[in-house]
Amino acid sequence: VEHELGRVGKIFSAYSKQKEYEEEMASQSWASLNIGQLQTGIDEIHNDFRKLPKALKKLPVYSAVESEIVALQDSIPLIRSLKNEAMKPRHWTKLMEVTGVRFDAQAKGFTLKSIFDMGLSKFAEEIDEIVNEAMQELKIEKELEKVVVMWKDTKFDVAKYTKGTQVRGSVL
Repeated sequence: VEHELGRVGKIFSAYSKQKEYEEEMASQSWASLNIGQLQTGIDEIHNDFRKLPKALKKLPVYSAVESEIVALQDSIPLIRSLKNEAMKPRHWTKLMEVTGVRFDAQAKGFTLKSIFDMGLSKFAEEIDEIVNEAMQELKIEKELEKVVVMWKDTKFDVAKYTKGTQVRGSVL
């Protein structure tokens, strides 16, 4: 029993390290989030975990812990895409509907915990669609703004239109 506890203890230790890191990062403000640091930290945890002896890798608990670590690792690109400037409150609302997790993305106290709570890796396809939609909408908004600026400053010279001696148009 002690031998088994020692083996499982190594896996549990790695799991605890991952959970501690997740809790530490969860308290980080969304506005000041350093995604590179988040990526580096979880990569280190995963690399250390994979270095465990082969005998431990055959245990079912190893697979369960690895899936937790991989899920967090897989959510990093999704978190990166959610940091896109195109994400507006309406897109966050859609994201909350998809994931079933509610929060105020506009609040000053918005942290990474809300993002972790969503379990992003389960909704990768839907998140990609929402972010893509947001990016396309932003492109359209920028192009419309260009049109508005161009036409706002455009001046038209209006002249009297005549055909022969007959006036065919009027000047306002």
